[in-house]
Amino acid sequence: MLRRRSIRTKLIVAMAFLSTIVLLLAVSGFWGLHGYQQTTSKLLLRSEQLLTAQQMKKLADDMKASNKHGLNRLRNQPMIGSTLETIDKIIDFDQTTFDLSVGAFQRALERYPRQGSPQIDRLTAAAAEEASFVDIRKSFAPIARIPRRTFTLAEPARSRLTDPLEQLVTATERHISVIQSDMRTLTEDLNLHYSTSTAVAWICTFVALSMVGMLLWSLNSFVLKPFRTLLDGSRLVAGGQFDHRIDLGTGDELSELAIAMNEMTDRFQGALNKVNSWCTDLD
Repeated sequence: MLRRRSIRTKLIVAMAFLSTIVLLLAVSGFWGLHGYQQTTSKLLLRSEQLLTAQQMKKLADDMKASNKHGLNRLRNQPMIGSTLETIDKIIDFDQTTFDLSVGAFQRALERYPRQGSPQIDRLTAAAAEEASFVDIRKSFAPIARIPRRTFTLAEPARSRLTDPLEQLVTATERHISVIQSDMRTLTEDLNLHYSTSTAVAWICTFVALSMVGMLLWSLNSFVLKPFRTLLDGSRLVAGGQFDHRIDLGTGDELSELAIAMNEMTDRFQGALNKVNSWCTDLD
């Protein structure tokens, strides 16, 4: 039993209890913060991906609209006489708009936050997003390979772009849907982690408080109470009650001190009795 151990052993056990309490609270706190940081990092990454994906969707819509608008005007505009200059202006305007959209789309692809980041550990969502991103690159590849000023070929060149542009718009829409679906899942995971972290924190707090209670009870029972008993006994002996004996029953250094004081009291009482006997004889 700890009661009959030395004070040094009791202090070591008390320090071990305190270290365990601190470690328990620290682990629960850091675990909760780490999980929260990971989930929020995933949400932040997904937010950046969603923003870039929406920009790509808008650029794809712009390219599709520019190509369709120019194609319709070329088909409806008679290619005669004074309208040739107007047709050239239409071609130049639509070509410039289309080229700017293609360049911006290419830059958006290059700066897109790839899910190869170690922040992404959900393999299913990562695979779905990567697959949709690959579809976007495949759909954009034939558009990016078109030389500049291709629209001077007018209707045939524009007609060949219709299907790739339609596929690109569909791919960007699907990619946005994948990211939004994963963000909803991440939000649910964040709420679940918050609930779990709260429960773990309460459990660790309860365990820590229980350990603190046990530590205080042990300190009072094994150290403070024997000290008070020893102090009260010493005061009684000092007050002249030489028949009083101190009994701690702890088996530690305090108990040894109590035994030494009892022996000292016995010797003092024996000496006192002898002095009293001498006094009686003298009388």
